[in-house]
Amino acid sequence: MSKTIQQSVIDLQTLTGDSSTSSGTLAKTLINFGIRSVLGSQDWTFYKGSETRSSATSVQDYSKPYNAFRMDYVNYWDSGVWYALPEVKDSKQWRIMNSTVVTGLPYCWHISNRTGNIGLFPIPAGSSGTIKMGFLKKIRDLGASDYSTGSVSATAGSNILSSGSSSWGTVFQGRSLSISGTNTIVDGYWFEIDEIIGTGTLTVKEEIPVGVTTASYKISELIPIPDGYEDIVLWYALDRYYQMKEKPALAREYERKYKEQLGELMNRDMRSVSGLIEQEDSYRGSMNANSNPWSITLS
Repeated sequence: MSKTIQQSVIDLQTLTGDSSTSSGTLAKTLINFGIRSVLGSQDWTFYKGSETRSSATSVQDYSKPYNAFRMDYVNYWDSGVWYALPEVKDSKQWRIMNSTVVTGLPYCWHISNRTGNIGLFPIPAGSSGTIKMGFLKKIRDLGASDYSTGSVSATAGSNILSSGSSSWGTVFQGRSLSISGTNTIVDGYWFEIDEIIGTGTLTVKEEIPVGVTTASYKISELIPIPDGYEDIVLWYALDRYYQMKEKPALAREYERKYKEQLGELMNRDMRSVSGLIEQEDSYRGSMNANSNPWSITLS
């Protein structure tokens, strides 16, 4: 079961026997340090995301996702086919390619060091394409309070939740919502919020399997670690806590638990991608626009 940042703070206070306000503030800081330590240790498959854009006629540059730390891939959909575009990493090569305006079906992409925008080549000739951007997410600090004002309702099979007594802002986008008190299969499960449509309407990424009416709920920030491994950041925080308290025996024990479970998570993540053929992410050599196998237009 997923764990919220607030629950992790409570767990640290319980295990240390210190429920003071100052310990809660310290716990939140140490847990965020733990999150950064784990997520920054390697490029985790579970901490990657994707976002789509619609192409625009004769528009070459598109903004990258706001929460993207590093771009992994760009795919382009046209006429029912997805194309995996190679990246042109050399800025000089990109400038040479674009010395002539070329429009057509894109077959490569480049990210600008100056603007951070994603450029496509050739430039899309129409607005019927879809651009899919894959990326490694930025790491951000957690600590927002839970929100549970009002109630929620949803239709079975829908991903839309509504409330007549809640005030949901765009800040909730990306957090998770848990429904409770319905005595159905949805109780206790978390649904990631995809979009805030209005102050009383939002969408989640998964369908709600059963209908709910005026149910209790909670919106929280979840520890961004896979289920079953969320306590890695708690062990990290407790190690640092007992180092500060000059209790080396306890610090070493929690350091051992942290490293042991982190190793298990690394092995799990490696297994999740083993056997897959990795797409080459660099583009080598010069590109001749006239050799493009798809339709292009020079102007």
